[in-house]
Amino acid sequence: MRLPLLPALLWLCLLHPCTAAPAGPGRYYVRQFTDENGLPQNSVTGLALDELGFVWVATQGGLARFDGQHTFVYDKEKLGTRSSRMIRLTSLAGKSTLYSVDEYFRLIRIKNGKAYRVDKDVKNGVALPALLPLLQDTLSRMKVDTTYTSENYPKYEFIPMGPDRYAVYTDEKIAFLDASGIIGITAFPGTPYFNEFPSEPEHRTRVITDQKQKVCVENFMNVDNVLFYHLHGEGVNFKLISEHEVRSVTLRGDIEKHPAFLKKKSHIRSFRNRIHGQAFAYLEGSLYLIRYSPDTGHLITRLLLDNFDLETSMVVKMLYQESSQTLFLGSIAKGIFVVRQKVFDVVKDQYNSDFHNIFYAHLPFTDSSVLTPEGLVLDRQHRVPVQIRGLASLRPPAERFSMLKDRAGNFWIAKGKQFYCLDAKGNFLQSVTDRDGGFGERKLCRGLGNDIWVGSKTGQIGYIDLAAKDETKNARAIVRINGKIGCLLQTQRGELWIGTSQGLMRYDSLQRRTELIKGLEQMDIRSLYSSNPREIWITTYGDGFFLLSNGRLTRLPADREGFLNQAHCIVEDKFHDFWIPSNKGLFRAHKQDLIDYAAGKECI
Repeated sequence: MRLPLLPALLWLCLLHPCTAAPAGPGRYYVRQFTDENGLPQNSVTGLALDELGFVWVATQGGLARFDGQHTFVYDKEKLGTRSSRMIRLTSLAGKSTLYSVDEYFRLIRIKNGKAYRVDKDVKNGVALPALLPLLQDTLSRMKVDTTYTSENYPKYEFIPMGPDRYAVYTDEKIAFLDASGIIGITAFPGTPYFNEFPSEPEHRTRVITDQKQKVCVENFMNVDNVLFYHLHGEGVNFKLISEHEVRSVTLRGDIEKHPAFLKKKSHIRSFRNRIHGQAFAYLEGSLYLIRYSPDTGHLITRLLLDNFDLETSMVVKMLYQESSQTLFLGSIAKGIFVVRQKVFDVVKDQYNSDFHNIFYAHLPFTDSSVLTPEGLVLDRQHRVPVQIRGLASLRPPAERFSMLKDRAGNFWIAKGKQFYCLDAKGNFLQSVTDRDGGFGERKLCRGLGNDIWVGSKTGQIGYIDLAAKDETKNARAIVRINGKIGCLLQTQRGELWIGTSQGLMRYDSLQRRTELIKGLEQMDIRSLYSSNPREIWITTYGDGFFLLSNGRLTRLPADREGFLNQAHCIVEDKFHDFWIPSNKGLFRAHKQDLIDYAAGKECI
């Protein structure tokens, strides 16, 4: 599931005034959000992800929509309810709409990124109105007392099991339902215990010890649309339950590698998120996602987090977003913790200390390395960079702000009055002379044909014809404009886009005529990107980023702190997500969301 427009822009921002918590030796980023930075209250009662990618946090002080950095709070004033205290989040099985329930069982619908009260309330303390006929028929056939008050807990547990499928547990039996009614009933012996376990470790341990001979409804979980029961809520013994059988299954996978697994496996705790069919196992600082493998018949664990004390943090709710590999932990008293694995490695130049490890232009060299104009190959697998002899020996070194890969896969780098060409392996091939000598600091752009466009700090524009013979293959200046040239882009023959310190220009090379694009005057254009001739994406230094589509210019939304006003460039990945670096963080935005915004379509 991709993130919506604004959450995506905010998600990867690296600087934000929130609390950081240690987790693992440099392997994770952990951020804590509390009522000091946006949450309505610190006691979390539910976590869920909506169809737009927002995370909804139910607390005892209100409902919050969370985009990864900021919250929008719905309290009783906004919702028109008697209380802001939310007791849980829920949903119809397999449906995208979420619901929150307040302490008076008022129902709040969550749809399209917004929350609002609906007329109907939750009946019987458990079921959504749409499920009442199905539930009442089931409970009647199972002869269950449906009376419910704040002092009298329901005598059944209602569990979503995938699209239009549910399980209902009551006294020593479980009914499996679909939209048509009961499809099977399975015996599950044991005295029911419907109360929740306390969150405090000592109290919870005492309750678990006292209730070990009972069936605690909190220990039912839906894993990949299969119903499981964690025996006693601790240890490695799980029961798989279907309309046909009840059988034992055990935990396998990463948790078996934990040093304490053999000696302290009885300490394993489980957590669940029934809305999303997720289950988790926790053992002495390590948290694992549980999946079911029908082929092996085992529950398979995958490590999500280590060296994080859930007991001290008083974590009671969990949600894992697979697409962004982000873990959300809800605490009974400390707000939420957002955990992401570190995906960036730091590779430093150990040869040229005077550069202070500040890099500008670079291009992919191999599948796991990049080449810089200084002649360094930086590889995440090898911490010591490799030097390309032909470039590293240049004194002074090549210009650091621009390089290019031509259509034959060769690299081009500028220095002084020369342009140097290297093959795909870094071997020197040839050099081309700046014949007119007026370029100065240069920007390179691959043309649509067999040529390279060159722009200079002094406003000079020229090209190198790669098809020319070696003795005539010189850089030729053809026009001069006002302003420092920062980038060039050719989208179709005869047309060149020129980003300057004074705005964006269009150059008609057939008519030899330049045109200043209205709306971008006096803006410092940093980069130009296009995947088709009708769309030009523009980043500026100080004025944000823009889309020029079919002649219509749209300024695109920035983040709340304005970091995207200093956007450096745009890189599109295979998922059609844009990655946009700025002075204070890296941002991701889905390309189609930005196109929709520019077209006037509604965005959250």
